[in-house]
Amino acid sequence: MRITVVIVTCNCLELLKQALKSVRKQTRKPDNVYVVSNSKVDIFSKEQEICNEFGFNLFRNYRTSNNAGALNTGVEEIVKQQGISEDIYFASLKDDNIWLTNDLEELEKNNTNYSSNKFIKLTTLLKEGSFNEGISETIESKNHINKYEQKEFSIFTNEILFKNKGNYQFVIGFIAGSDVIAKRVSKQIVQKIPTDLILIIDNTPKGENLEYTKTLLNYSQKRFKLISYEEWNNNLINGYYGEYFEKFDDINSIPLGRTILHRHLFEETIQFKNPVYWIIDDDIDFNAISTIKSDFDLFDLINENLNKTDAIIGGISNDPPIPSLSCIRTQLVDFVESYGNNINADKFSIHQKPDYYYDLSDLHSNHLEIPILKADINEEHLHQIFSGKAVSRPALQRELKSEYKTITRRGANTIVLNREVLCLYPVINLEVNDKFARRGDLTWALFNQVVSNKIIIEHSFCVNHNRPMTSFKLEKELEKSAYDIIGYAFNKAIFQVIEKIKQNDVSIESKDIFSKLLIENNFNELNKIYCAFLHRRKSRFLMNYYRIIGLTKVIFEKFEIGKEYYEQFKDETKIYLFEEVMKSAISETHLKLFLQELKQIIEENKH
Repeated sequence: MRITVVIVTCNCLELLKQALKSVRKQTRKPDNVYVVSNSKVDIFSKEQEICNEFGFNLFRNYRTSNNAGALNTGVEEIVKQQGISEDIYFASLKDDNIWLTNDLEELEKNNTNYSSNKFIKLTTLLKEGSFNEGISETIESKNHINKYEQKEFSIFTNEILFKNKGNYQFVIGFIAGSDVIAKRVSKQIVQKIPTDLILIIDNTPKGENLEYTKTLLNYSQKRFKLISYEEWNNNLINGYYGEYFEKFDDINSIPLGRTILHRHLFEETIQFKNPVYWIIDDDIDFNAISTIKSDFDLFDLINENLNKTDAIIGGISNDPPIPSLSCIRTQLVDFVESYGNNINADKFSIHQKPDYYYDLSDLHSNHLEIPILKADINEEHLHQIFSGKAVSRPALQRELKSEYKTITRRGANTIVLNREVLCLYPVINLEVNDKFARRGDLTWALFNQVVSNKIIIEHSFCVNHNRPMTSFKLEKELEKSAYDIIGYAFNKAIFQVIEKIKQNDVSIESKDIFSKLLIENNFNELNKIYCAFLHRRKSRFLMNYYRIIGLTKVIFEKFEIGKEYYEQFKDETKIYLFEEVMKSAISETHLKLFLQELKQIIEENKH
């Protein structure tokens, strides 16, 4: 048994000393002691001195600024530094309490004392959701579900209008993974949108094609171009998209597909005098859900920014545009509390938080265990949740506005107003095990904006993400989540280092920045930042994953439904699929090789 003691402190230096003394005097010494501070900045430095004297680790609370947030910071540090195993136990102590010399020894002997959460097996704590950061301990200690008020929030469906098209050629491009889905979005385009070209990359499974979509578009008499599997596959092998991509014979990642799409959009519109491109996903609808009723004309936004802006990154509403394992936990919490209750309620207005649907959010973590109640919840809703669909927590379009800032969104809804940005950079992210990490469209936007100083804005207008129902396959979702985390960490790191390079040399040309990344001090800084973000997001994912294990068990045992999900999650060894990808991603040699290849790709693109 390995015991980690977590002590939360807040501006109580003398009391902290007494608590730490009591821990040091234990007859059963803890294996690790983590002190987590909620204190003021000047007090924190003094706490550091005290912890150094005792040889204990001190951390700032980087989650919600309350006791639960500090405890969860301690839990997150355990996962980050020690991993997760059945022999790790969590013990907690407040700074205004002290232990008798044999308290820890007694707790170890009586290790079933779970109810107080002061001594508990780490895996059990994680499956129970750790500590609820969203409500006070007084509320948390009660059965608050029966005290919910009927506090609902209204959702409107806002149509995207296409009335005021200007003097330009409007081109829509997307990658099609299914004829059914491609036909669905193509039908909406035909009915609603004046286009000059529809360009589709056929990425349907082998043995399938876009027959019904092609028939629909032929009948509509709209101009369109289908890039068949045979065409783009032959192009890949022959280096048409660049020598670096010759090793691929399939679209095995979203970034590679987007690189192919961008190249064909550029080539197919050479004769267009003034093209405007709308790059979308195939599983969308041309409307948005919001708490504000407000229709929106896309062409008005384009007309306003034409010749002033290079690209506009829009948003996604409804089904969250993230891997399913990043939006299941909170909806399962909602499901457990809603099942059998005929109530619609969001008592704590959780929907007002920007990432209230995102289980791995950097913005806040006090939304994770506060349920949003949904009336008439049933087993079909459970299947929808595991398909990545929004049941109780849809992504929402917020107030319509443009923002001139460093891009943070991904590109499933991107308007390109300057043809040049399509080919300045490929849509790629860090390559791991011959596969690009996700979020390559964000990398592409950051390179254009930060390296080449292109004007790219974010706008809050959304298209509705309408995922099809699919069978949940845990192995596939674990891999998807791993590559999403890798892409997230790489983007964070490379952006910070590029910003620093530009600050140190304001006259540097964009072509030289990628060479600078390989200079030892810059590379070491990038690797350090990348690993820090990778480990932090990995820890949060693992905390989240074990909570899903616990929730699927509750749903199966309490409601006698969801057996297929419980059976997949109860085999805790499956997490090794995720761990193996993450282990490959941490290689310093691997990172340097990719940066060298990235430099060559950029140089090739310049020519």
